[in-house]
Amino acid sequence: LLLQVLIGGLAIGKDFLLAFLLGKVIVDPVEKLKKNTQAFFKGDRRVRTAVLGEDEIGQLTSTFNEMADSIQSNEERLRQEAEQTRFFAEIIGSRIFFFFYLENVFQLAIDKARLILNTQRVALYMFHPDGSGHIMGESVTTGFPSALKSKVEDQCIPKDLIEAYINGRFVAID
Repeated sequence: LLLQVLIGGLAIGKDFLLAFLLGKVIVDPVEKLKKNTQAFFKGDRRVRTAVLGEDEIGQLTSTFNEMADSIQSNEERLRQEAEQTRFFAEIIGSRIFFFFYLENVFQLAIDKARLILNTQRVALYMFHPDGSGHIMGESVTTGFPSALKSKVEDQCIPKDLIEAYINGRFVAID
């Protein structure tokens, strides 16, 4: 009888140990995923959860990470679109307010374009009928010389390209 009680106790102890270990293997990753999901919901867009396997919990964790990446990417795209919308709304509003001050509208557009493009200089170039031209507006980072009102005569620009610019072509250069 004592031997049977001892064997039964060992079997029950083994079952408790197995249940505890399985609980840790299942519950800990789910708790970590829950914690990270709550942090993401509260605004921490950098949080991701380590994928520890290919089972259902690993698949769920992987799906969470993919969803978090997608949401973060979409939020960034929406922020950029909102900035562009504010930019164009400001220009349109400025056009009405500064109807007689077209240079102010150009300057506002050039300044905002430089900020959005995150570049050192944005220039607005005006062609003259003879193919020459001048920089009629610019936004330049502090420490760089201004090229404003500089006359530019570049014989390397072919006539057909000058015609394309006169007809509305624009290009960004490094």
